[in-house]
Amino acid sequence: MFKRRLTPSAFILIGALGCAPAVLSPADPENARAVDALGPEDPQVPKGPLHRPGQPCLLCHGADRDAPIFSVAGTIYRDNTSAVPLSDAEILLIDSAARRFTAHANCVGNFYVRPGEFEPVWPFWVAIRQGANDTTMASPVHREGSCATCHFEPAGPDTAGRVYLTSDDLIVPMIPTRACRPDEGRR
Repeated sequence: MFKRRLTPSAFILIGALGCAPAVLSPADPENARAVDALGPEDPQVPKGPLHRPGQPCLLCHGADRDAPIFSVAGTIYRDNTSAVPLSDAEILLIDSAARRFTAHANCVGNFYVRPGEFEPVWPFWVAIRQGANDTTMASPVHREGSCATCHFEPAGPDTAGRVYLTSDDLIVPMIPTRACRPDEGRR
């Protein structure tokens, strides 16, 4: 568990990033265009927990879609300057009802939460930890369970960039990485 006591009041509230809401109906042509814009699947990665890192998961994993439904999902990276995934991290979600849930990132940095496990009361707050390193998101999540809807590259006026653990150049080399196990890609 996290050493620090993380409660909603402990987070700095700086407001939303101004990203476009992505709560789209599955029959909505805008949703179909957004899914098409993701491009094809990587033929080397079967559909499952390892596919499409860094993409907005709930476009396909939202209500009334063919894929399993997630309430929150995303990809975590080791640092702010590379695309190295952060494996084996804990993602702590704290909702407005002060309920907590901890998700775990896999070898490509992906994590997901099914509604039966945790369905947050909005807004909710997020913290990431791997080993002795942790960080908290500066603002609460107000409207979208896909991290990549608001967090994408390149960082700029509409996004803080990817979700990452640290930007400290002294810590980055000490953060372990690992290859995926052969059985890790199964659902």
